[in-house]
Amino acid sequence: MASARTGFAMLFSPALAEVKSRSESHPRLFFFAMLLAMGISALMAFTMLRQPPAPHKSLADQLPITSGVRMPGNAAALMEIMALQSELKTFLDKPTPDTADSLRMEEILYRIQQLNSKLKRP
Repeated sequence: MASARTGFAMLFSPALAEVKSRSESHPRLFFFAMLLAMGISALMAFTMLRQPPAPHKSLADQLPITSGVRMPGNAAALMEIMALQSELKTFLDKPTPDTADSLRMEEILYRIQQLNSKLKRP
């Protein structure tokens, strides 16, 4: 193990000694070379090596898939169901819904059933 370190150090010691002597004789050159290398690295990181932005995900891709229900290719139906559910909640929050409210709730439930059956079809 010790011989491997010695062999490795002996392999690079002349090059390291040369770099050390040059850096001590010309410190400004090495400093500006280091700054230039960092600038080139930053330029490449923010331009050429930059990853393209991720594509925007639709609402259907962001919602979790649960209990074997397949997500629709058309998110408009899903958005309509959500709107109908919020409208239905306003009727359910009323203390005493009247006849017109009851009829509208039946229409909403029927439409939700239609959309749900349409979404469950393969």
